[in-house]
Amino acid sequence: MPLRLLHAADVLLDTPLQGIGPVPRDAIDLVAQATLIAWERAVEAASTHDVDALLLTGNTFAAAEGSLAADVALRQGCERLAEAQIPVFVVPGPLDPVAAWDELPKLPENVTVFRSLREEPVELTDRGRTLALIQPVGPWSESLANGSKQPAASRPFSVGLWWEGGDGSPTQPPVNLLAPLVDVVCCREEALTTGWLKPETQVQRQSSPQGMTSAQTGPKGVTLIEVDPQRRFTCRLLPLAPVRRERLRVRLDGVRHRDDLCDQMLVELEELPAIPGEQLRLIDWEFSGSPSTSDRCAWTEESLQEAVDTLNQLTDQPGRLRYLHQLTPLWQVRDDSEPANDLWRDYLDMLEQRSSLNRAEIERLLTESRPDLSAKGVWERGLQHVDPRQVWERARRYGRRWFASV
Repeated sequence: MPLRLLHAADVLLDTPLQGIGPVPRDAIDLVAQATLIAWERAVEAASTHDVDALLLTGNTFAAAEGSLAADVALRQGCERLAEAQIPVFVVPGPLDPVAAWDELPKLPENVTVFRSLREEPVELTDRGRTLALIQPVGPWSESLANGSKQPAASRPFSVGLWWEGGDGSPTQPPVNLLAPLVDVVCCREEALTTGWLKPETQVQRQSSPQGMTSAQTGPKGVTLIEVDPQRRFTCRLLPLAPVRRERLRVRLDGVRHRDDLCDQMLVELEELPAIPGEQLRLIDWEFSGSPSTSDRCAWTEESLQEAVDTLNQLTDQPGRLRYLHQLTPLWQVRDDSEPANDLWRDYLDMLEQRSSLNRAEIERLLTESRPDLSAKGVWERGLQHVDPRQVWERARRYGRRWFASV
């Protein structure tokens, strides 16, 4: 039978968005309630798409916040899902540990909270037929260690929810890679699964349904997982965030007046595609250019702030799509024309080149720098599970931080 699942993570109910300056008075409620609105939309999407279950894989709320509004929203959402006969499966995360879930008032019967990595799989059924098995998986769990001895076609489709509950399980990956007895592992975007799972393991990572920081730009929402009778599955993002976050950059070279700058900024805005559900666009602007450009045109942080304020007046539409433009302080933006940024561009070019290192050279470097990783089988295993895109992004982030400090 076809199977539909909705995957959400890092919902962070009633947690304030970070990196936001002054907000217009009539938009304060929208910004303050952004995560609650995204949750309501997730619940509505579950009903609209007639899913068989909602999966929550960590950080549904931040226990340290002690938010009553978060508790109420969670309960009301689960009750609505219960009315629609949609079960909810939960694994705790770093911010909502098992103890925090235990302190909540009793949740509706449709909610299953996995309180231990050792809990048995739960059958997801429809009219007496088993659609799937839902279970927690994680470091050294039975489902990972044993692997699958039964042909996939003869067992139900299995979904593993990655465990981050911290129940005393080992924190270091074992020497032997793990083969989970599941068809797909669902987890938070930031969950540390590298080194635990074999390369063929299907992992569906999920970011927050509402961008919480200035780095979480673009469409944000939940993922609809659809599985056909042949066990093939597809994943589709359903945008839900009421507050859309973007980071745009404009060069000051050749810009003489504030009007010219605003025109360039408007061009950047026009290139942003519309996203369903967005009610407010929060844009962080970075300005770059040679020192001579800044000196000649007298572009100071104050004058750039005036341009940003002008753009707010031109684009903000009370009652329709709202805009909130923010200036990234100039000290945080390194000028591409400065000598250090010649090195920065060279650094980026090197990141794009394929490494000429061979196995012996990698082993030599590891032995010199990390003797703890040079044991036979350890570094080879880690290398097999490295995602080149993650390596590139991390190297770029660390490199930029270093160049900005010199």
